[in-house]
Amino acid sequence: MQYSVSDFANTHHATVRMLAGQGGLARPVKGVGILDYELVPGLKNRYQRVNFEEGQLVLSTFLYAKDDPFLIGEAVKYLVAKGTSGLVIKNVFHLQIPDAALRYANARNYPLLLVTSDDLFFDEVIGDIEDRVKLASSDETIQHELDAMRADGLTPPEVKEHALRIDPSLKDEFVVMFADPKEDLSDVTYGDIEEAYRRSDLSGPESVFCRCDGGLLLVISKDTEEPPDAHMLLDIVTSDVLGEAKAMSIGASETHYSLDEMALAMDEAQRASTMADRRNEGAIAYGDLGVLRAIMPHADSPSMKAYMNQVLGPIREFDDETGSHLDETLMAYFSCDEDTSRTAAELGQHANTIRYRMGKVAKITGLDYRAPSEREQLCLACRIATCLDIMAVAR
Repeated sequence: MQYSVSDFANTHHATVRMLAGQGGLARPVKGVGILDYELVPGLKNRYQRVNFEEGQLVLSTFLYAKDDPFLIGEAVKYLVAKGTSGLVIKNVFHLQIPDAALRYANARNYPLLLVTSDDLFFDEVIGDIEDRVKLASSDETIQHELDAMRADGLTPPEVKEHALRIDPSLKDEFVVMFADPKEDLSDVTYGDIEEAYRRSDLSGPESVFCRCDGGLLLVISKDTEEPPDAHMLLDIVTSDVLGEAKAMSIGASETHYSLDEMALAMDEAQRASTMADRRNEGAIAYGDLGVLRAIMPHADSPSMKAYMNQVLGPIREFDDETGSHLDETLMAYFSCDEDTSRTAAELGQHANTIRYRMGKVAKITGLDYRAPSEREQLCLACRIATCLDIMAVAR
């Protein structure tokens, strides 16, 4: 993950405004530089070769230009040539910024941001940027933020705060995707996938790509009339990002409209990924899980568990005593949409065997799968069990 000029602008949106170069907001920021004396006549040749590096966000009060505003334009050209990411100006001398400098910055997509508040101090900005760059480059630190965001008892504003610490450019309309690899993800494979992501249409300052819980997490956010669509995003991830590394189960959350739902969206993506693995379907959107979406948030409640145990408990006790695996048959029957032939194929058994075993379930539970109302009760118990299993694996 990368920290960008956009992230800086969003973090300090109340105290800075864009002057020019909006097309360069996605430029990555790797550090901070200070421009105040380097272009002063007599010092220019001494410092210009060593003081600025590619990827730095440069801060300046224009001290060196207070007697010659023409030097502002020269500074912009110089910083562009050095490969810096942008220039943040605290115009303490109230200098007129030449139009030529603004035009040059726009032409080069080089962000110029003006500090609008005396309360923004450069020493604080430097510390903030260094912390943000460190966070963005550390898988361990990002994982810590993700874990903190999903902690029990957090208020919605606290969830949003953690989300914006991970990426200050995130917008309120977003979809979360989680890719769970079949095997451990090597650094080389991760690097190849990350590079493919950078080249894809999904990459940008308003999106997140990082390691999470042994897999890959993608957050795609937008601030447009067309909200992100989970199915379209899954298609792009599968075709353009994963490439040859397709031995993964991918899940996408529903589209959410507030960042305080980020933890919920992450749960949805991971649960959909687990279901994709169970069904061997590769990729599934949480919105396609049907009635499981209604059961999942409440599956671990005492009443739900009690109902499940009342129905499935006798079957599981019988299985423990006889090794019959009736529970497996029942679960497969409902995962195969109550189709006896599909269930037989799934379990490698004859259809008559499935019917016989379902008859045994009826004798044990008193619920006959051939009677609609009783089949419904069996199905609900199985759906609760499926949800609990998915939730246990996903978290």
